[in-house]
Amino acid sequence: MHRHFHLSRILVAPDAGGPSAAFNLAWEHHKFSLGSFDVDFTKKGSVWVMALYGFFWYLQKYTADQTLVQRYLVAKSDREALKGVALGALLCVPAWTLFMLIGTLVWAYYQLSGDLLPAHIDKPDKIFPHFLATRIPAGLAGLFMSSLFAAAMSMLSSDLNCLSVVGVEDYYRRLRPNSTDRQRLTMGKLIVAGCGIVSVFIAIVIAAYSERVLSFYFTVSSIIAGGLAGLFLLAFLSPRANREGAYIGIAFCLIFTTWATLTNGKAPAWNLGNYNFKLHPVMIGVLAHVVLLIAGYVGSWCFVAPEKISREMTLWGWLDRRKALQAALSSPQTEVIVKG
Repeated sequence: MHRHFHLSRILVAPDAGGPSAAFNLAWEHHKFSLGSFDVDFTKKGSVWVMALYGFFWYLQKYTADQTLVQRYLVAKSDREALKGVALGALLCVPAWTLFMLIGTLVWAYYQLSGDLLPAHIDKPDKIFPHFLATRIPAGLAGLFMSSLFAAAMSMLSSDLNCLSVVGVEDYYRRLRPNSTDRQRLTMGKLIVAGCGIVSVFIAIVIAAYSERVLSFYFTVSSIIAGGLAGLFLLAFLSPRANREGAYIGIAFCLIFTTWATLTNGKAPAWNLGNYNFKLHPVMIGVLAHVVLLIAGYVGSWCFVAPEKISREMTLWGWLDRRKALQAALSSPQTEVIVKG
């Protein structure tokens, strides 16, 4: 079992039945199952819970994430931006499938090969790094780790750059409107350094106290991002929405998120008995989007309606412009101009 194999051959345990044995074992233990289809929003493995989480997570990701918004702004047209969104969404499916398949095959490898994990491997997230260090040839392991670090650094650099841009343009520049470009650049560097240090600290805490990093990430990201998609939908779908209504929606969202976070779990920080939030933790973020959307829309009717020009910034205004453009292109006058 200590011979050097190609990565794919190692993962399917060639000395213990080959690919068919690995996939059959994984199938028998329901490793390819999508989860429970029961309509129960309290279960960890519920398909509906994760589907709702995924829908709202990627909705806010593709509409409010600074790194993606910047890419929309450099697109040649709305059509090109939509193509980018569609391509990114479609590529998520095979990418996540391969990502999950590696974990499944690593599990099958240790089940079939008879290799024992050392005592210090006490968390599921430690198994794959141990596998890379002990079963992958040095050159291939180095190539894999360099690719992993390159992908991580690329993602982190984009996020840190966006944080510095937001911090400088939306806060520092407003607080110090007479600041020079050099001062803003220095502040941007300080923001990057500060956020980087905080990120390292958070990573250490997660590694020390979390059993499964991915599950923890799902929960935390759902709660922190709760409301962003709702705020976007409020602005994009409702011509009646206004600033005051948005503030009301944000306030209700924060109240709901605080209550649900503090009262959720087996040992809640704030135990209200029957009034605890009893759904799966990722549902906090899902419902936060809905709360902000509804509260913001209702609250907007309590204040003066915005100017009609606000409709141009909504979905309906975009559709109006598309209809007007199509009508102009199909008119006889346009055809004469094009032929001429």
